[in-house]
Amino acid sequence: MNGDSGKILARAKAVLRDAARLEQATHSPAGEAKAAADGLVTEAALRRLDAMPLEELKPLARGEGIRWAALESNGFRSVGDLQRAGWAAVDAKPGVGEQTVRALRGVVTSIFDEVRQTISIAFDPEARTKAHTALLAGLWTFEFQQGLRTPLLRHVDLRTRLETEVRPAAGIARFWTRWFLWGDRRREAEEAMDQLAGLTGDPAFALLEEELRSALRGLKPHRPDETGLWEDFAKRPSVYYALLEQVHAQPKDDAAAARGFVPAEIVEAVENLELRRDGLHLSLRAYQVFGAKFAVVQRKTILGDEMGLGKTIQALAFIAHLKTTGASHILVVCPACVLANWEHEIARFSDFTTLRLHGPDREPAFQNWSRNGGIGLTTYDTLRTLDFASTRLPGIVIADEAHYVKNPATKRAQALSAIAGPADRVLFMTGTPMENRREEFKALVGYLQPGTAGSLGETVALPGSRAFRERVAPVYLRRNQADVLHELPERIEVEDWLDLGTGDGALYRQAVASGNFMAMRRAAILPGKPEESSKLARLLDIVEEAREEGLKVVVFSFFRDVLEVIRAALPDPVFGPLTGSVSASNRFELVKEFSACQGPAVLVSQIQAGGVGLNIQAASIVVIAEPQWKPSTEEQAIARCHRMGQLRRVQVHRLLTRHSVDERMVEILRRKAREFDEIARPSVIKDTSSSATAAHNETEVNEVVEALQRKTEAEIIRLEQERLAVS
Repeated sequence: MNGDSGKILARAKAVLRDAARLEQATHSPAGEAKAAADGLVTEAALRRLDAMPLEELKPLARGEGIRWAALESNGFRSVGDLQRAGWAAVDAKPGVGEQTVRALRGVVTSIFDEVRQTISIAFDPEARTKAHTALLAGLWTFEFQQGLRTPLLRHVDLRTRLETEVRPAAGIARFWTRWFLWGDRRREAEEAMDQLAGLTGDPAFALLEEELRSALRGLKPHRPDETGLWEDFAKRPSVYYALLEQVHAQPKDDAAAARGFVPAEIVEAVENLELRRDGLHLSLRAYQVFGAKFAVVQRKTILGDEMGLGKTIQALAFIAHLKTTGASHILVVCPACVLANWEHEIARFSDFTTLRLHGPDREPAFQNWSRNGGIGLTTYDTLRTLDFASTRLPGIVIADEAHYVKNPATKRAQALSAIAGPADRVLFMTGTPMENRREEFKALVGYLQPGTAGSLGETVALPGSRAFRERVAPVYLRRNQADVLHELPERIEVEDWLDLGTGDGALYRQAVASGNFMAMRRAAILPGKPEESSKLARLLDIVEEAREEGLKVVVFSFFRDVLEVIRAALPDPVFGPLTGSVSASNRFELVKEFSACQGPAVLVSQIQAGGVGLNIQAASIVVIAEPQWKPSTEEQAIARCHRMGQLRRVQVHRLLTRHSVDERMVEILRRKAREFDEIARPSVIKDTSSSATAAHNETEVNEVVEALQRKTEAEIIRLEQERLAVS
């Protein structure tokens, strides 16, 4: 040991020196970005004050002797003029005086501070400013230096132990000091050297050495120019916004929305948790941090965020924190269509090991997971076949699209309940859990917190009521896009009402006469030629406009034969159809190919298949070929494009025909949308039944068909004649 002790000490000291150098070089990584953000917010606040005339200060400023006329004669017309000038300059103006400054300074400063706290920063690639480019540059540097600091953060414990042992070990490592150590001091030094030898021999020490050297070599990066920065932003907008939230405090309203408006006592408990993110390679938005911490603190919860807010990302942060506390066996249960997406997201954003407990190799994979742990991925149907009785149960259970188990009587629900009950932590994820009947939502809560579910009696369980929100707060967290993604481009929705033509009109009348409801819904497209189908003609117009602007389009329909007709009618490039018979992995690859296609393109998809588990931000135009029964079906499909990462305004076109089944379905859809909005969002409910947003049933379909059939052939002919007369 003595011969090597000097080398051991030298290696330990070298690592500590390198760590100190790196820490010093990156001690303020957010400085440049913070200054740029503060400048943008200040200028935006001043512009708002520029629009506030001095007259509005009169009711707020107390004290006599304010010389309003002197202020105006010196060119001060707005509150912004005063704030921009600075109070020393205001005081120096002739006729103003110290008394006026003293009376106004506090009021104006308070207004300015309040306005600053309401400012949200958004990047617009179409209107680049020097200030926004400077902020992007600062955020790029911040991210880069955060990456350099990874060794410091990843090896905190090792560095601390090295610092503890180096000083006492130094005495025994030097030949000329070793002989002066006796008794307890010598034993302490020898023990420290033994500890140091063990630490420097650990593979983690060698990894730290290499990571520090690599970080120090890269201290002076080549930062992209203005064009490069905006191109990088276009590729990774959500990353830049997450970085921005780390350097710039959110507006007050945004902070409340990020917490889902849950009670103060829960917020305090959640905020007091320090979220560990070891193994993650992503930046989290503030609302995502809160969501992950909420799930950790409340132990068994439902994350009901609206589509597009990154529930999977929050689940990964939830997993990362719990893994640092010793959790080893994690099980993710989801529909088969999103299994590939989970694998992709975990591999992209983390170092975590995954095992697919699904398909022909599920049994050996399950045994591997049982022995070694990791994240097991399975489906609701496969879950029933896994024998947990002969192995250990998962400590963490995540159920994606948890509304799949809203009915406790189903086998899939019973299988999930059997593993969720004993688990230490459980996270249910679904964008629309409250669209179901009240009893179904209570069933979801009952899997997680039976006491909370039991408290939802008939009176307090009116979905949307204040009492209801208070009762479900311990288990249920929901945020909406409009509340937390202010930078998301606007969504413009257009109802394209069309008249039935000759070909589609004839098909429609045949369907009505035979009482074939599904044929009624498809009649407007199935003629297959634009001259015989008004919907097809309008769709071609939309696609042509998109091609001229270089935009991508997604077309959704419930029906496969409708998609085949649409695909045949559209000019290339067309991708799809993406249907339920396409495997989950192939769906994922199809969307990747569509997104990677240079220039305009069209993806045609069944609305059920494309509306769940896929991210289609490449498209900025969405076309829905016929109305759907549930508002959530359309919302989920649209949200696959209008979500975090979307850079352009999203246009939604709904193709609808007059004097047809579309009119009746739109009436039903609007009613359900109103009721769903009252249930799912934190508003006070007025008059709604327990089945407000339930899916359509056979009785409802029959009522629609009978109502349409009551329109006699003569009436249909009369409407057709009126249409021809107008045209």
